[in-house]
Amino acid sequence: LKQAQIQELQAENNLKDATVYDTSAATLASLQEAVTRSEETLSIDQASLKVLQDSSTSSVSQSDIAVQQAQLNLTAAEDELVADAKSGKDTTADLAKVNSARLSLESAKASAAADTSVGQSNLKLASAQTQVNQDERAVTTAKNNLAAHQKTVDSQANNVAVLKANVDQAKAAVTTAQYNLSQFSSTERKAAIQLQLLQEQKKQAELSLQATQLTSDNYVVTAPYAGVITALNVEAGNVM
Repeated sequence: LKQAQIQELQAENNLKDATVYDTSAATLASLQEAVTRSEETLSIDQASLKVLQDSSTSSVSQSDIAVQQAQLNLTAAEDELVADAKSGKDTTADLAKVNSARLSLESAKASAAADTSVGQSNLKLASAQTQVNQDERAVTTAKNNLAAHQKTVDSQANNVAVLKANVDQAKAAVTTAQYNLSQFSSTERKAAIQLQLLQEQKKQAELSLQATQLTSDNYVVTAPYAGVITALNVEAGNVM
């Protein structure tokens, strides 16, 4: 019984250790929150990246358009100058237009070359892309941590079930031991009575053996000393 009670106590302590110190629910909630936060951060940074991409595309297009438009204006002015010269018209105004168009083209090219906003935009764009990449890795890490912890929780749940079964088994063993103990006194008395009966039977058998031995001695005639029988004066069946 004592051994069964010790095993029951050990099983209950093991179950207590597996449940009292179990913070899996809180940890699981924390990991789920980490996944949510990382996904929200990724969404925000992706939106910021999209804005920078659109802005960068717009800025580059405006610079290119200014240069291209100046080039078109110069080409048109030169074509008009050539046409007027062939027709014998005064080309003074045409030359002025050509010179003005050339200056506009040079100015557009200079403005495009000196425009630092495009470079800054590219730097911001690269930084935003790097941040998005980091966010994506953070989301993946958070999800992996959540999946790993969920696997641990499932394993721990199975372990708790096994420990509960062990406790139930230990309690059943204690109950059986207690019943056996309660029946021990009655069984012991029965065994003592049976032993007493067997001892009494043994004594009766020993007395019967002694009586038989005494009786058998009457059937033997023994001479008090060694010698030779010369005459037999009795016959079988005589009582001496």
